[in-house]
Amino acid sequence: MSLPVFHEELNKFVAIVNLFHVMKYLMLHVYTDLNNRDELEYDKKTRNDVINLFKDTVSDIIDSWGAYAFPVHLADDPLLEVMQEFILKPNTYAILVDTSQPREKTGSDTQRVSVLTQRDAINYILNDPELRECVQDVPAKNVIQRSWKTFTERDDPNQLLHRLPVSNVQSSYVLYISHLVSALTGFRSMAIHGVSSMAVVDKQDGSIKLLDNLSASDIRHFTEDTMSDVFLPVSDYLKKVRKSERKLVVCYEDTPLREVMELAVKNSVHRVWVIEQESEKPVGEISMTDMLAMYA
Repeated sequence: MSLPVFHEELNKFVAIVNLFHVMKYLMLHVYTDLNNRDELEYDKKTRNDVINLFKDTVSDIIDSWGAYAFPVHLADDPLLEVMQEFILKPNTYAILVDTSQPREKTGSDTQRVSVLTQRDAINYILNDPELRECVQDVPAKNVIQRSWKTFTERDDPNQLLHRLPVSNVQSSYVLYISHLVSALTGFRSMAIHGVSSMAVVDKQDGSIKLLDNLSASDIRHFTEDTMSDVFLPVSDYLKKVRKSERKLVVCYEDTPLREVMELAVKNSVHRVWVIEQESEKPVGEISMTDMLAMYA
């Protein structure tokens, strides 16, 4: 999901770009004012504007974020310090680690780097007896109570244009989107609210059923030939872009954190959805960022 970026003139690695960076760049620079498929398919200027996006470079994406968003750590930096980057810097899922040897040993100034991912850090915790014991029995419901985003403004993060009534009560939300809404709306919402994934749900008779998960990685289908597919309902879009059916990774409110972490690593997912055991109603989510935050 992440790739190091090497600057030839500076002769060093300057950033590590992931699919969320790409998705946000696409949504906030191209699709901001685009509202229907016909406009994209039949308006020549609009289509050319979108196609020109493919001429942009990785540098354009990096510049849109700023250099501060791409920290580089030394190989002997404390793990806790690196984990703080994962936790405090939004959408940081991998970090560059400078593993260069001193010039007197190598005779060269060439920089060498490795990539440390959130999954690597969680794997380390799971394989360290002392760290594993720290919070292994903490139930999932305690983790989501600690990690839920709290919104004090009037904006409802689930609806791009909806406004909440005035209230002094702080409310917590897990981002979701109806399976009938366009994939474009989902990607826009993720870009605006700074999240790399959101639940796809079916809302009927006052109940919510968790159907799928829209991820920033699903933007990989975006090409000159398939760009109009983002106007499909999100459920149809996901069926079209995925080569095989992807099973949702879920846990229950009383599932121990250690098991939640193992589920995420085993299934190579960034987050695990928390559901009620009897009704299977979604009640929250636990991302790898949330998992690491329990140790920081």
